[in-house]
Order: sequence, then C-alpha cells, then structure tokens
Amino acid sequence: MKPILLFSFLLAAVNCFAQNLKAYKASNGITYKVGDTLKLGKGSGENGTFLFFQLGGWKNSDPKYFGERDYADSGVLIKRIKMHQLRGNPKMVFTVGGGNIINYTVRVEEAIESCEVIPCKEEQQGVGSVADELLKFKHLLDAGAITQGEYEGEKKKLLKN
Repeated sequence: MKPILLFSFLLAAVNCFAQNLKAYKASNGITYKVGDTLKLGKGSGENGTFLFFQLGGWKNSDPKYFGERDYADSGVLIKRIKMHQLRGNPKMVFTVGGGNIINYTVRVEEAIESCEVIPCKEEQQGVGSVADELLKFKHLLDAGAITQGEYEGEKKKLLKN
C-alpha cells in the first residue's frame, strides 16, 4: 500500500510543476495551439529515428521513439501543451497523437532545433538565407555599388558559416 501512496504523491508533485497551456509561440515563429497539426520533417537520429518524440513520457528510462517510415514528412495532432521545469529551466512538451490510440511526447524546442519539426531553425537561417544574401550582394555588384573584391569577401564570409 505504501509504494502506491508514494507513487501517487510523486505523480501529483510532478504534475504540480507542469503548467498546461492553450498556445505556445515557438522559436520557429509559429504559434501552436491545442488541436493544431505539428508538421514533421525527418528524424535526426540513426536510421531517421525521431529523437525528441517519445512514447511513455519525456523522462522514460527506456523510451520508444518514432520510426523513420512511420512519421517522416507527415503531421501529428497536438493534444496538450505543457511547460515543465527541469533543473530550473523551462521545457516545452507537447503531447501529440499520430492518428492512432498511442500518444507521444515531444520536446518541441529540441525538435525544432534538429528539424524534426518544420519549419525549423535550419530552414530559417540555413541555405535559403545564405542564397538570398549572396543574391543581394550579386545585385549590388552588378549595379556597381560594390567592387568584385568586396563581393568575393562577403561571399567567402557567408559560405564559411
């Protein structure tokens, strides 16, 4: 009987530190709400496994991850949005469903950072923006606003990152 009471107390304590939210504005600029579809990219782990989507809770000692063929380039329904405190740091966790009775938890900011969720940070700061910047400098070069040397210097800086 005592282990059940202790487990119930611990579960209640963990839930006290989690805050349910109706919406969350993520680092990719998207405001996610309960009922929205979370668009998935590719898994960032071995064989395309989604590392930040887990079955059985975000602190599960033996997590079950999404597989590559199951969810890549698809979407999942956001069922719950929670903010957990982990060692004093807030962590946004979504509970999502993939069209069946199983729910997964998503550490959304980490998933955005790794492009498991799209749009992701790489898309915002990656090849598209470098190409745009190069194009701007090319137009300036063609218009005579900068020299060939200045263009080459900017191009080298952009392609180095």
